[in-house]
Amino acid sequence: MEVQSQKPTPTLEGMPVEVMSLILTSVKYKADNEDDEYVLGNGDLCNIRLVSRRVCQTSEDAFAQRFFISRKHMLSRTSLQALVDISRHPVFSNYVREVAIGPERVNAPVIAIFETFLTAFMGEVETEAWKAKFGPRQEKLILEQEEFDTSGQALDLLKVALEGFEHLTNIRLDSYPRSNNDGEWTRAWGAKTILEQLGEGQFNPLSWPDTCYALADEGGSGPKLHRHYDVVIQALQSIKCRKVWTIEVSLDSVDLCVEKEPFVITSREWHACKDRVRSIRLGGTTKDGPTIIGANWMDRLLRGCKNVESLTFTNECRIEPIIRQEWWANVTSLTLRDCRVRSFEFRNFLVKHSDTLEIIVCSGVSLTRWLMSSQFRTQPSSVKEIDPSWFIEFEVMRSMPRLQKLELSKLSWWIDYGVILPNHEEDVAKREAQGGSDRIMAEGSNIVVLLNRAIRDRTTVDKAPKVRVWFSEDKVRKDGCGVAEADSPP
Repeated sequence: MEVQSQKPTPTLEGMPVEVMSLILTSVKYKADNEDDEYVLGNGDLCNIRLVSRRVCQTSEDAFAQRFFISRKHMLSRTSLQALVDISRHPVFSNYVREVAIGPERVNAPVIAIFETFLTAFMGEVETEAWKAKFGPRQEKLILEQEEFDTSGQALDLLKVALEGFEHLTNIRLDSYPRSNNDGEWTRAWGAKTILEQLGEGQFNPLSWPDTCYALADEGGSGPKLHRHYDVVIQALQSIKCRKVWTIEVSLDSVDLCVEKEPFVITSREWHACKDRVRSIRLGGTTKDGPTIIGANWMDRLLRGCKNVESLTFTNECRIEPIIRQEWWANVTSLTLRDCRVRSFEFRNFLVKHSDTLEIIVCSGVSLTRWLMSSQFRTQPSSVKEIDPSWFIEFEVMRSMPRLQKLELSKLSWWIDYGVILPNHEEDVAKREAQGGSDRIMAEGSNIVVLLNRAIRDRTTVDKAPKVRVWFSEDKVRKDGCGVAEADSPP
C-alpha cells in the first residue's frame, strides 16, 4: 500500500531563528534616512512580536539587534531609569555594545522663546490659550530637571547602568547636532516625550520654533552645551577596571554660545580615562576670527588623547593647528565636512598618515592657498606656479597602501591673493560652468582606478566644459579679505 506524504506548509511560526533574523534585519539599498533603513519598519517589527509566543521568541534576536546594540539616552530621571532597566534585563543587556549620552535637556528660557514665536505667527489670543495649557507643564519640567541635577542621582543611575552592561565596548559623549532637523534632536530616549509635553504637534509646524530651542541648554546658571560630560566622566570610573572599551568625544558649538571649557579637563577622572579616546568629532569650534573653545583647553584635550584613530571635522575653518600635530601615530579614518583647510597642511597630513589611513571622506571641502599682498606684487610670476588644486592630493591618496574607502563630493579650491584681480571674474564663470558636485564613492582596488582617472582626465575636463565631474576648480577668492602669512612652498 502506497503511503502519500505531504510536505508541511511553511509558516511564520515554523521558521528557525536564523531565517527570521535574516528577514527582520534586511536593509534597503542606499536608504535616504534612518526610518527607511530596514525593509521591515520599526512598527512592523514590534507588531510581529505580538503574533504569538513562538514568533516573539524567534524574532527576539532581530529585535534586540535593532534596538539595543547602541543606546542613546539623556541626563533625565526617566531616560536614565530606562537605561538601568535595560541593564538589568537578562537578555537585552547582553546585546548592548555602545552607550551614548546626549546633552538634550529642557531649555530654561523655553517659555519666553515659545511665546515669542507663537505671538508672531498665531496672535495673542492663541498664544494665551497655549500658555494656559502648556505653561504649567513647562514650568514643572524645568523644576523637575533642576531638582534632578542637584540630587546627584544622575551619576548614581548612570553608574548602575554601565556596570550592568558586561559586553559594553564604546562610550559616546554626544554633542548637540549641527542640523536643526527635528529627527536629529529627538534620538536620545526621552526627548520626544519632553517635546510632546511642551506642546509640539499641537500647532501648525510653520508657527512652531525649531526643536533646538526646546532642548538646547542656554539658561540656568549660564549656557553650557556640554554639561553632561562631567557626569559621564565620573560615572566611567565604575568600569575603569574593564579592559575592552573605548570613548568617542564629540564637541559642537552649534553656533549657540561661546564655551571656553566644555568640561573639567584637569580632573583625576578624565586623566584616568583619556587614553581610551579613539574618536574625536569637532563641529563649529572655530571661526574666521576667535576660537570658540579655548585654544589652551583644546590643546590639552588633543595632547592627552594620544590613541586617537578617527578624526571628524564639521564646519571648521581652522583645523591646521590640529592636523599638523605629531602625537597621533595610528589615525585610520578622516572625515571633513564643510571645512576649509590650507592645501599644504592637508597634504602633509595625508603624507604623514599615508601608512595608516583606511577611510577618507571629504564633502564640501575647500583647499586654500594664502598669499601676502606683497608676494603677489613683488613675485607675480610665482603665482602661476602655485597648484592648490586637488590633483596632488589625489596622487597622495592613490599611493596609500591601506586605504579601503574613499568618498568625495563638492570639492573646491581657491587662492587668496590679497588683492582684487582684474578681469578674473570671467575666468571664474567659465570654470564654474565646467565644475560639478556629484558624489563618488570607491572601495578597495577601485580607489586607485578612480584617482588615476581623475588625474589623467584633468586636461580633458579643461577642454570639455559640458562634462560634469565630482570635483571642481572654480573657487578663487578675490575680495581682498583675510590676508595671512604665506604657506610653505608646496
